[in-house]
Amino acid sequence: GSQHPQHPPPDKCEPQVMRAIIRQHMASPSVLAVFPVQDLLALAGEYAQRPAEEETINDPTNPRHYWRFRMHVRLEDLLGNAAWLADIRQLVNEAGRAPVRSAGGRVSDAADT
Repeated sequence: GSQHPQHPPPDKCEPQVMRAIIRQHMASPSVLAVFPVQDLLALAGEYAQRPAEEETINDPTNPRHYWRFRMHVRLEDLLGNAAWLADIRQLVNEAGRAPVRSAGGRVSDAADT
């Protein structure tokens, strides 16, 4: 792969690195910002401990490795992690990608306001 010689990639994707990547993608002018669940989990150190090989969703070169990704954390635990949810909410709000509710309760695009 191509690497910038003055800025080699980090050995491990720490939460602050993933936060910067997500922030950069959310700042794009695209209508949607879509992230693999592994990227969102990597925002919290406790969810980013698995080897990268275990984070692979599909390996098309291996006929026996077909869409085998399994989350290593329960959804109930994610929903109960207020700090992780607040981090994602903050990233969405900072990028201006959160829906805005009018006084009447109508949800509109942030660009409509």
